[in-house]
Amino acid sequence: MVTDQNGRIKAVSVAYPGRVHDKVHDKKVYDQEPVQRPPEVPAKGDSGYQGSDLQTPHKKPQGGPLSEPQKAQNRQQARERIVVEHGIGRMKVFQILAQRFRNALSRHTLIFKNVAGLANLRFA
Repeated sequence: MVTDQNGRIKAVSVAYPGRVHDKVHDKKVYDQEPVQRPPEVPAKGDSGYQGSDLQTPHKKPQGGPLSEPQKAQNRQQARERIVVEHGIGRMKVFQILAQRFRNALSRHTLIFKNVAGLANLRFA
């Protein structure tokens, strides 16, 4: 999902079967699928995307602390990431995304996009 600075949902990906809330699954899908991203959309991800080409938060080195610049960069990324997390939360107000999906998987992407549009209208 892509949001702007105001939290409006700009794009959602197609649906994939399986436990997509599992970070390992997210990274597998990202690694397997070609991602086309407009140049103005930053290539950033959360800690579940460690090892990909996305910019991710710094991990604490084994046996030592993070440096102050690394901590500052992690805080900045967290500020940017929370906008996406809030967008996901606004969509889960619509229970079809918060509960187990009982429709055909082929309809999931369409329903997800419709809910994103409703969330934008409701929380604009």
